[in-house]
Amino acid sequence: RAMVKKGRVSVNGEVLKDFSKKIDPSLDISIDGKSVVYEELSYYLLNKPAGVLSAAMDKKAVTVVDLIDDENKRSDLFPMGRLDKDTEGTLVITNDGELSHALLSPKKHIGKIYSVLVSGIVKDEELLKIKSGFKIDDDIVSLPANVRILKTYPYSDVSWCLIELFEGKFHEVKKIFAAIGHEVVHLRRYSFAGISGTGLKTGEFRRLSDEEIGYLKSLNDEKASSKNASIENVSSVKTSSENASSEKLSNEKGSAEKENNIKIGAKAFSDLNIEDLGKSFYDTISYDDLLKGIKAVIFDFDGTLADSMWMWPSIDEDYLKKFGIECPETLHTELEGKSPIECAKYFQEKFNINESEEAMMDAWNDMAAYNYEHKVFLKPGIESFLKKLKENGIKIGIGSSNFKELVVSALKNNGVLEYIDSIHVSSEVAAGKPAPDIYKLTAEDLGVKPRECLVFEDIVQGLLAGKRAGMKTVAVFDECSSEKQELNKEMCDYYIFDATSIIY
Repeated sequence: RAMVKKGRVSVNGEVLKDFSKKIDPSLDISIDGKSVVYEELSYYLLNKPAGVLSAAMDKKAVTVVDLIDDENKRSDLFPMGRLDKDTEGTLVITNDGELSHALLSPKKHIGKIYSVLVSGIVKDEELLKIKSGFKIDDDIVSLPANVRILKTYPYSDVSWCLIELFEGKFHEVKKIFAAIGHEVVHLRRYSFAGISGTGLKTGEFRRLSDEEIGYLKSLNDEKASSKNASIENVSSVKTSSENASSEKLSNEKGSAEKENNIKIGAKAFSDLNIEDLGKSFYDTISYDDLLKGIKAVIFDFDGTLADSMWMWPSIDEDYLKKFGIECPETLHTELEGKSPIECAKYFQEKFNINESEEAMMDAWNDMAAYNYEHKVFLKPGIESFLKKLKENGIKIGIGSSNFKELVVSALKNNGVLEYIDSIHVSSEVAAGKPAPDIYKLTAEDLGVKPRECLVFEDIVQGLLAGKRAGMKTVAVFDECSSEKQELNKEMCDYYIFDATSIIY
């Protein structure tokens, strides 16, 4: 309809003016001078962003079908299955109701691989339940699934796991990990039926290839097997889902057969690594896209708003020298996200220092004061970004783990204190990052709802805090946390090198 109104559609060389007019598909139809052919069935692969509803239409929320552009959109499109609103990743959009119904049938057991970040350090023995299938809720028993730990981050208290399910129960991934004592903090579907959205940036879509469409249709053939599925040329299709789907795991069949099917799919599943799962981001991002639906931006301070992380390792080292203690190499990582009072308690317990928490904090504050007043500067592009936010009526807050007086001192020195509407620090709340307390407090002070906030962070604990507060997150590169960029990228909604990546 929009293209007809703009005069972009022609039929037999004449511009179509009436969008309600029925057109014979055999006629010569063109858009912007390029011939198009009527397509009865359409198939797209979308990299769904978090915050978008898995539905064909909704009066209030943005849906996955809304992300299909005008040239490809049609009124009968719908998502093949669903992903939770806060879940990202691979989702097929189609108008093929018959195929969708068949592949989503509980009898098919189509493989779906998810990248999962959970709180706590997952142990191998905890995964045995998932691999065997177990009761995850009062009335729900999960089928056996492929699962393994990709990497653990002890100091961040986060585990990165990979899981392949062969069913589609409501909130199943979240319930499975909750049943073994771990909260899912970020969830992204890597592939559906072996077809992956790798290479698509968040919110992008592409047409499925003829080979991929043929492969999906082959899964609807009860007699189809992995040997005759025509997918040799589809590099994104993984054998794990292909085999598991074609073998048809079934609740009615014996546990030995289920176990055999899981083993068949294990090789390709186990070959996947963090590099294969890497998310794609644009080098730049539009200001309007970034701030869509946002009423407040909340910044972490050190490493995000200001280039200041460089000084803290030397402060820790100098402080410990007073007691004849050598500073451990991992100390700075262990302290990430902690409030000053939490750091002081940590020093007392770890190093057995007989000094009060107040005395420790006063010493650290004094050691850092001169640098924050004279040597801490804003990161590139920040001042322009703050001005733009202020001009557009976006509220600006800071939620920091630092001392408030140091933050204020640096903001004054850089001439941007006037832009900030609210400053809160972790010592004002019950728990520091990764608890969401500091960001919830700042949002409350700004008078906005968490879902209307965008958090800028440079460390894992901060991104976790933002996620747990129900806010969208932007990961900002900082040299001091560069070894965790892979995890930051997986967890965040957006990733930028610095604020100069934001285009106005």
